[in-house]
Amino acid sequence: MNPERYLNKNTLMITILLVTSSILIINNVSAPPVVYNETLSPIYRNFSGVSSVFVINNTGTINGNFALNHYLENDTPVASETKQINAGQSLTIDLSQSAPFANDPFTGYVIITADQPFVAEIQPTPTPTPTASPSPTSTSSPFYSPTPEPQPLEDQSLTLYVVGAAITVAAIGLIVFILKKK
Repeated sequence: MNPERYLNKNTLMITILLVTSSILIINNVSAPPVVYNETLSPIYRNFSGVSSVFVINNTGTINGNFALNHYLENDTPVASETKQINAGQSLTIDLSQSAPFANDPFTGYVIITADQPFVAEIQPTPTPTPTASPSPTSTSSPFYSPTPEPQPLEDQSLTLYVVGAAITVAAIGLIVFILKKK
């Protein structure tokens, strides 16, 4: 057996394996999904009927999955829930009616995470009108905090795409080199 031919055969087989593996890497690694994130703060709920109302609008083009994680002011998790909001639709959450937790009173925040772009905002709560009852009324007014447009998280990596492309370029270069040598 000719040693030069044997070396070229092995080099060609290694090159084919490198090209095949790089194509598999590029084709089978999908980009991680974009995640949108926004925090609404402060939100509150109390037994006197003064509670936060916030609205989430799915501005995406497809139905979205939304995770709502509620926390106390001291960053203690209180509750989590998931919602689906159709494309172009909105969901109103009134904590006096549908809070996913039993804490009363509650003051904290909610982190909303979704797979579609969205806009969320706390609705201004009207100041309760004084009543003639002798019971004490709340003297503090709820806060309104407008929030910016959610931004996609920036932690998605393209490392595997770069590695796959580099292997492909190197393998093609090696094939061209072998073919020119003959």
